[in-house]
Amino acid sequence: MRRHNCLIVISAVLISSLLGCTQRSPGPTLAAATVGGGVGAGFGAMAGSTAAGGIVGAVGGALLYQANQSQTMEAHRLRHYGATIFQIGDKVTIVIPSDRIFDTPQSAEFNTNSDAPLQALATLIKHTKNQVAINITGYTDNVGDRRKNKELSLRQAQAVAGYLWAQGIPSYRLHTAGLGEKKDIASNDRSDGSWANRRIEIKYRVS
Repeated sequence: MRRHNCLIVISAVLISSLLGCTQRSPGPTLAAATVGGGVGAGFGAMAGSTAAGGIVGAVGGALLYQANQSQTMEAHRLRHYGATIFQIGDKVTIVIPSDRIFDTPQSAEFNTNSDAPLQALATLIKHTKNQVAINITGYTDNVGDRRKNKELSLRQAQAVAGYLWAQGIPSYRLHTAGLGEKKDIASNDRSDGSWANRRIEIKYRVS
């Protein structure tokens, strides 16, 4: 697979222009202010590598994703709908803001605009090897009861897993977890920080 890989670098300016056409919520555009700097370091922590924070932050908010040509279109579609995608070594991390796909921050029910990004996610995952595990983890901000937030984040992760299963991805590949307000990637003191912390992370290997 690696000899077919190509490296795609998309600037935050381009991401901003794409999302500006489809902004559906008061949440911030995933531009350099969000992807770079502190949130970039948070993305690095997601991937289990401090180097990732340096890459995602220092390049001025650029997103790095290594994919073969059959995956490129779906990766673009996911970014168009607000997702962040990056790869460190053979580990791919996809981050979807919860507000893009769920009715409200307190809901695990999909909103009317969720099908397009979730369909793009399912199609992208179908290009992976059949035995590759797909780890889906939900996160919330720190508003409300901590225990309830953890339960909510699990239900949101399970909802995404259920959608992927309905799209033909075997259940044995889908592993869910809910960590609530743990491992925040931005300050909850700001509305855009809380928006970024409410997220679904999907991780898998491409080796």
